[in-house]
This record gives sequence, structure tokens and C-alpha cells, in this order.
Amino acid sequence: MEQRTGPRQPAERYRIGDLILSAGTRELVRGDRRLKLQRRAFDALLHLVRHRDRVVDKDELWRDVWESRPVSDSVIPRAISRVRHVLGDGDESWIQTVHGVGYRFVRPVEPLAEEDPAGTTPPRARALARPIALALLLVGLGTALGLWLRAPPAPPRIAILPVEVEPGAELEWIRFGVLPLMEQALADEGLPPVPSGAIRATLARHEGVSDRAEQARILRLTHGADQVWLPRLRLEGGQYQLTLGRLGSDASVSVAGSDPVLVAVGATTRLRESVNWRTDRNRPYRKVITDDPFVNEAYARGLDARLRSDWEAAEAFLETVLSAAPDLHWAKYQLSLCTRRLGQWDRTARLNEEMLAAARDIGDRELEGSVQSTSGTLAWRLGDLKAAEQWYLEAEQTFEAIDSRHSIASVYTNLAILASVRGQFDEAEALYGRALGRYRELADAYNESAVLKNLGLMHVDRGDLVRARDYVERSLRIRQRLGLEREVALDLSALADIDAREGRWPQALGGHRRALEAARKAGDRINEAESLADICQIHRHQGQLDAAREVCGESLFVARQIANPAAEAKALLIQAQIELDASRFGPAAELNDRAGAMYRQLGYADGIAHTTLLELELALAQQPDADYGALLGRAGEACEEAGNDLHCARWRSLQARVLGRAGDLDGALESWARALELVDGSRNPLARLDLHSAHTEWAIDQSLDTDRFAESLAVVESSALETAASQRALALYFARSGQREKSRRAAGKWRELAGQAWSERDQERFDALLDGSP
Repeated sequence: MEQRTGPRQPAERYRIGDLILSAGTRELVRGDRRLKLQRRAFDALLHLVRHRDRVVDKDELWRDVWESRPVSDSVIPRAISRVRHVLGDGDESWIQTVHGVGYRFVRPVEPLAEEDPAGTTPPRARALARPIALALLLVGLGTALGLWLRAPPAPPRIAILPVEVEPGAELEWIRFGVLPLMEQALADEGLPPVPSGAIRATLARHEGVSDRAEQARILRLTHGADQVWLPRLRLEGGQYQLTLGRLGSDASVSVAGSDPVLVAVGATTRLRESVNWRTDRNRPYRKVITDDPFVNEAYARGLDARLRSDWEAAEAFLETVLSAAPDLHWAKYQLSLCTRRLGQWDRTARLNEEMLAAARDIGDRELEGSVQSTSGTLAWRLGDLKAAEQWYLEAEQTFEAIDSRHSIASVYTNLAILASVRGQFDEAEALYGRALGRYRELADAYNESAVLKNLGLMHVDRGDLVRARDYVERSLRIRQRLGLEREVALDLSALADIDAREGRWPQALGGHRRALEAARKAGDRINEAESLADICQIHRHQGQLDAAREVCGESLFVARQIANPAAEAKALLIQAQIELDASRFGPAAELNDRAGAMYRQLGYADGIAHTTLLELELALAQQPDADYGALLGRAGEACEEAGNDLHCARWRSLQARVLGRAGDLDGALESWARALELVDGSRNPLARLDLHSAHTEWAIDQSLDTDRFAESLAVVESSALETAASQRALALYFARSGQREKSRRAAGKWRELAGQAWSERDQERFDALLDGSP
């Protein structure tokens, strides 16, 4: 018997300001852009919109959206935080928190006319529609096949090697100085170029390779170059002649004239004929150079200086160019890159504003997108993450309109890093995936490896060391195949960071020192500061506090020299941790406050969580009888915002200590259970060992029965790692259980591993253990 069913419910749709929320298609759209939300976050938003007339408590969300699944307390607040960031400012102007109860959607909502969903068409109409739909499908397939057969091949990706200047020309500055101009000319002809900066950096990494065929092979492998061309410049009879020859082929073009810059650009514009490429243009020709040889030479000299990172010289040359040719907008763009690197933030912003207006006036979408992207980077450096994200999203739309695939992939990567900094890891992973797909389409192995490494670092922040190691090792294999020594060192540094989190200190220290050496050799001050900070952390974990202070001071000095607030905040935070290890609570609190203020200004969720937790830990150490309620709540919110289970686990352990001091033993034990559950799921061996050690020691101090901490004790006893905290916990347990010889051995290891972090309190407990006291 046929089962009768009622008509399907039409899909719900709502207008919320400039947003359209569609339940049936599960879409959240602003204008022509679809906003991305994870499944549970979307369901939570839809549930709040449906019940906007009241407060929705957390239990209801857990039951109706998370289907009563076992989740940590941070999951629902974290999802609401993501919804807020996607909708607007990340504040409570959309979704209000009703403390102690739940959430309420507070924006005006307008239900829209219901769409006719699939399946509501009458049966006979559906039956008649099937052959029509099939015919249309066949016609569509035939049309698509015809278009595919007639479609032109993809344009070849062109790399141009540095100009070979024959004796007599004496134009060393032209070797690299004209490459950015030739790159622009290629793009105007519809031929995707390998960026000149990438070519220079790649050849610098392979400075021992002089054979042109081998250089071409490296550029094909590294940047997906389909064709590599070599320009040769010679001076004959007062005229410059530049010949562009394709390596591995007889193809060549040649242009002669009195201006070497002009002939280089002129030869490039003729490349299109040699590669037999025709395309319908979707962008205007850019004004690359002028008809004044003096201005053109100053321009090329400025570009050469910029590629050599001589920012002051580049600035001077480009200012000369613009004083003579103020409408040469791409020269102004190059100047803005220099002023940003020189820390001239206000001037850079003014230049960007002028260029954006000019780009829109002349219809240069490439310049418009480039300015939007660099404005995002400027906003980021100034700590305005919201503005940075908005600029990057605008750049994405602009580059999509002109199908600038490399630029789109770069924007995806920047947005992914931004999301990761905010603790929005799922969104970051999706953006990294999109960037990875683009770079693989372009056969750009260099940038593919960079994205893989960033994915690995993101999973380190998430506490998932297994996936982190997998991504970094995949990046390492690509970089070893390409012979990228500096990038290999950076991957080894990332693997060293994972080794450190697993307690393999010698391997970790070796990897970070190799990365530091590579960074200094390349003049990479940002990674120099990062490597110094990593080395400092290893010294700290080994109890070598004097060495840690010295190296951390170097990291702070470099960070301030390059005006990098994120690196400076990290160094200050590590210094605070060193002083806490030394029981110097006052200096630790002062350093932590400075780091926290910088992280809040930058909007770095992970750094805010770190500093807030350390503030709580310092309060517990200094003020045993204080009221920690407000600070505990603030730390919990920071950990939820960061979206890091290890932070949440540490917060739960501190909450347990607070509850234990207040006499709430049951509450403390519940908090410990949540903390251990989170850290056990993190797959971070060192964090897991440290937290179980802390739980064991706390339970012993509370005189609890062994069965209350048997699981933690088993983790500590069975661990292949040995830390000062774990050996102290074992020494206390063995002393309590009457195993004096084991207690003395564990106490000896504790003393050895603690190093300079040994305190007077530690000495008192150590002496008691040696005397046989529990």
C-alpha cells in the first residue's frame, strides 16, 4: 500500500538588515556574497532567529542544535562567537548574552515570501517536466562540449630571468630593476607572470646555480613556470638592443632603441606573438613607464633597490619618479610598499587612499585589488583586524572579477592566517584549503608548501600535534625536492616546535638553531625574532633561566627594531613566564600586563588567552585568600574565544584550584575531570603529562584517596617523558605510600630537571622528602 505523506514544508527565509538567511538552502548571503558558517554555528543562528521573541537557554541549544552530544562547555559560546564575527563586529549587537541563562537574537527580522521547494510541484506536472528537463540537459551538455572543444588553451605561465648585460653596457641596476615592469607588461597581454620578487628570491636561494637550463628547471618546479625566457641586453652603435630568448626553444623577440628600460618593456609586449596567445582583454593597459629615459631609469633603479630590500634607496628613487610623473600610479604603489616597510604608517595610508581613487577612476582593477590587499596588511600591522579582514574581502572580490588567480590565492592565505589568529580554526582551515587548491592548479609548489606549513602551525595552536606534523612534513618534502634551504630550515623549526611539545628537547633545540642560522643568513629579521623566542622557550623548559633571559632579550630587541608588535608581545610573555618560574611575581606580573595590552590591541585571541591565564596563575600564587571570580570569568571567556582546548584545560585546572580553596571539593573534582578530558583529547603529550602531574600533586595535597587520582598517577608513571612537575608528583606519591627509595630517586630527578627554577619552597619539600616525610 502506498504511504501518503503531507506536503513538504516550504523553506524559511529571513531578511536581517542587508542579510538573507535561507533555511532550505542553508545559505547566509550579504549582497552577492555568501557568508560561511559551520553546520552547528548555522543551526544555532537559525534557532535563535526562529525564537527571537525570547531568551534561548544553553541547554535548549545543546539539546536541539548539538543533539545532546557530549561536548565541552566552551563549544556553544565558541560557536556563538563565530556567528557574531561573521555577522558583524563580533560584539553583542546581533546576539545578546544573557549571563547565567543563554542568548537572544536582538536585530529586527523580516520573514520573506516562501520559496517553492523541490518536491511541491504536482505529480503530473513533474512527470511532464522530466522529458523536457532531460532534453534541456542534453542540449546543455552538447553546448558545453562544443564550447569546451572550441575553448582556447590556458595561457602559459611565463618566468623571465634577470637581464644578461653584455660588456660595455654597464647597467647592473637593470638586471632586476626592469623585471617588475616586464611582469606588468606580461599581465597586460593576458600572460600570467611569475612575480619578479619570487624569481629573485628563488635564484638567491640557489646562488650556486649559474646554468640557465638548471635555473629554468628550478623555476618550473618551484613556481609552475611553463616557459622561461632569458633577456640579453647589448649596446651597439649608441643603441640598446634587448633580445628575449625562450630557453629550450629557438623562439625569440628583439627590440632596439636609445632607452634600455623602454626596449625591455617593448620586447615583453611582443612576447604574446611568439607564444601564439590571443585573449579577450578584461583589463586596461597600464601605464608602465614614461617616454622620459631619465624617469624610466630612476623607476628601474627604485625597483632594483626594493627587490634588494634597500628601502631607503628605493624610496628616494621612486619619489624622483613621481615628482616628474605624478600619474604613474604603479610607481606610487611601489612607493607605498617601501613606506610601509619603513614604518611610515600615516603616509602609506594616504598613498593607498590616493591610489584607490585613481584606480577606480581609470578602471585599473589590478591596481585596485593590489591596493586593497596592501591596505589590509597595513591595518593588520596597526592591530585593526576587523579593518584588515574587510580590506582582504574587498580585494578578493576585485581579483575574482579579473580572474587574477595568484592574487586570489594570496588573499585566501591572508584571510586564513587572520582567522587562525582569532581562534577561528575551522574557517581558517577552509580558507587554507581554497588557497591550496588554487596554488595546485597553478603548479606553484613554492606557495603550496607555504600553505601546508601554515596549516601545520595552525594545528600546533589547536593542540593536534599528529595533524600538525603531517602537514609540516608534507611541506618539508616539497621544499627538499625544490632545494629551498631557507624554507627547509623553517620547516625543521616547525617540527622542532612539535618536538618541544613532545618533550624531545635536544632535537627541538637543534632544529630551532638551524632555523635561526638560516634566518640570519637571509637577513630575515621576523623569523630571527621567532627562532630566538623558540630557543628561549626550550631553555626555560629545561630550567636554564639565565640562558632563557639572555635569548629572550635578543628576541625582544629584534622585534622592536623591526617594529613588529606581535613578536614583541610574544617575547614579553615569555619573559613573564621566566620570572614566574623564578618565583619573581612582581616582574612577572608587570611583563605579563604589557604583553596582554599588546595582544588586546592586536586582537590576537591566543595571546589574550595566554596572558589572562598567566594573570590568574599569578593571582593564585600571590593572593591565596583573594576573590578570583571576575578574573576567573574573564580567563574563561578568553579561552573560549581562542578556541584552544589546551587553554580551556588549563583554565579548568585553575578553576579547580579556586574551588578547592573555597572548600567546594565536588566542584573542584568536576573541574579537574573536565580539564583532563580536554587535555587527553588534545594529543599533546607534554601538556597531558603536565596537567596529570598537577592533578596528582593537588590530590595528594588535598589528602584524597588514591582512587580519586589513580588515572592521573597511571599517566605520570607510564609516560616516556620526564619533567620537573611529573617527578615532583611521583616523589610526593611515593613518599605518601611509604616507598621511600623510589621517592628519593624521583626527588633527585626533580631537582635535576628543575634547574634554576628551583625555589625555597621546592628546597623545603625536597629536604622533607629526603628525610622520609610524606
